[in-house]
Amino acid sequence: GAGGVSIENVTGDVPDSWRAFGLDDGSGSIELQTVPVAENELYPGSPATTAMRMTSSVFDSSGFDHETTQVPLAPAGRLTWGAVYLRADNADGSDQEVFFAMGIFEADGTFTGSAPGTVTVTATPEWKYFAGIPYAGAEGQTTNVAFRMEDSGTEDTVLIALPTLKGLSDRVFRNGFEGE
Repeated sequence: GAGGVSIENVTGDVPDSWRAFGLDDGSGSIELQTVPVAENELYPGSPATTAMRMTSSVFDSSGFDHETTQVPLAPAGRLTWGAVYLRADNADGSDQEVFFAMGIFEADGTFTGSAPGTVTVTATPEWKYFAGIPYAGAEGQTTNVAFRMEDSGTEDTVLIALPTLKGLSDRVFRNGFEGE
């Protein structure tokens, strides 16, 4: 899809219901591209799907997040956590640090400033499964998933596949970043 939200210096199609932003006084950028993932590539028996390649040259002010669907953290106190398959895709074969964020929003959509399920992970050139820290929200609060990268000093590219919210209904935010 190309129905997502693009803010500032973004190239490539942003999937429906997602947002990409590359801010930094116009000097940086974020690039998105869909990449097919073959059957059995993520793990033995995994279905064929689509991943998102994200390349960033803006680090404190860029990212890729699920913007329009913030999933309720209900009932209050129920544990929730994020999970995703990541793979570094740097041309030099280097690892890539990624912030996998799970922010909390009030019922009106206001960010609370809290993201207790956020983890910093190291993606390698091989697909790896990452799960965030379980956390609980209050009644009426929601969450989403977001990705930001750490500046490695060289190219900063990662592949993202099957981002999922666990603990509620194991909701996949995108079906391989294809369609609704």
